[in-house]
Amino acid sequence: MSVPTFDGNKAFAHLRALAQEIGPRPAGSEGERQAGRYLADRFREIGLDTRVDAFPIARHSQTKSELEALGPSSFRIQCIPQLYAADTPEKGVEGELAFLETADPQYLQEHHRDKVWLILGGLPLSLYGKAMALRPRAIIAVENELWVLPKTSHLRLTYRERYGSVPTVRIAFEDGLRLLKQGVKRVRIETRSEEIPSESCNVIGELPGRGDGEEVAVVCAHLDSVLGVTGAGDNASGVSILIELARVFAARGSRRTLRFAAFGSEEIGLRGSVRYARELALQDKEERARPEFHEAFDRTALARHRLCVNLDMHGVTLGRNRATCMGPADLTAAIRLLAAEMGPAFEAIQEGIFSSDGMSLAAVGVPGVAFARTGGSSVVTHSGADTIEYLDADHLAMTGRFIEIFLRRHVADALLFPFAREIPAAIVQKTREYFRERLVEILPPAEPAPKP
Repeated sequence: MSVPTFDGNKAFAHLRALAQEIGPRPAGSEGERQAGRYLADRFREIGLDTRVDAFPIARHSQTKSELEALGPSSFRIQCIPQLYAADTPEKGVEGELAFLETADPQYLQEHHRDKVWLILGGLPLSLYGKAMALRPRAIIAVENELWVLPKTSHLRLTYRERYGSVPTVRIAFEDGLRLLKQGVKRVRIETRSEEIPSESCNVIGELPGRGDGEEVAVVCAHLDSVLGVTGAGDNASGVSILIELARVFAARGSRRTLRFAAFGSEEIGLRGSVRYARELALQDKEERARPEFHEAFDRTALARHRLCVNLDMHGVTLGRNRATCMGPADLTAAIRLLAAEMGPAFEAIQEGIFSSDGMSLAAVGVPGVAFARTGGSSVVTHSGADTIEYLDADHLAMTGRFIEIFLRRHVADALLFPFAREIPAAIVQKTREYFRERLVEILPPAEPAPKP
């Protein structure tokens, strides 16, 4: 009986099922739950120990979004609301339009108080608190690229809780240009939404190791899409590769435990992976506090996690391959050497971070690599144009086979795990800054120092 290898056509069938048959999968929606059931069924079919970890979130539902130029020219503009931002009053808000360029600190001045702000790219997180102190009536974020539909974005709930929020919408670059060129002075915005208590979930399928089973490698992809978007590239593509890798290794076996994780609610702040990482960190703290724990001999569940491989945005026909490494230099070198040996080309980045679920594992000390295929049509990510037509089976296979061989050599078949469990100081700092900026706590609070 031949040993299976990664099959791009099988992966593409999963992609089609997620992006076309199920469709949009925003956090907490029925679509996300259907995708979770689909994943759990596939994992069980191939023989993985499967569990579904549900957790509460607020599901966002948008019912109305309007933007109207009032003068001197009058016209309506297609807009997409920022999720979790404040709604307008019933009749909307009307106000003087102020163009703040890119909302750098120089533009956030008192004379812009109580106006509707037009900002290229949107309001930077680092300036959110200062901006809310000036209480704009509303914000209009303009897309940075030509010929791109307005993209769905969300306000981080931690920011809303700390600083408050104002009605915010996104528009196409061309429409922002039209507002400026026609000298529009006043606009009216109306948004209406609901936040409904709901549940998201992490779906985890585990293949126990046949040898060094205590050591764990996590292979992950996020299950959800943004509201109203099929999310073919982001991230039905990564989930389809995840399922196919699970099929291959379930048949091949592995020395080390492989944990295939589809995390929920990534698009609203890495919620599923943050939950997973936080639970590991809390468990680590409890295990180390036990009297019988011996640092030299015992390893906690967190310490047994040796590597995270994150899959986010793949399969585009025209694009380029990236591997962002959040681990020791040997990890980056292994990817570069494998790419040089067998192709395809991968840009292996050693001192960068990639905003996806692998960040949560890195925050608790688990080295990782985030694989992605960017460029080309990936510019439509988070817009209604993120559809299956820009992707193909061959490029899913190209990435999937590369990762299969990487995992086989360095995790599944390796006599000893080849990479140190360490993260360079520069990456540790960037990861801390990433979560600090988003007001997210993963690590449990340190115990207060004993009084002298």
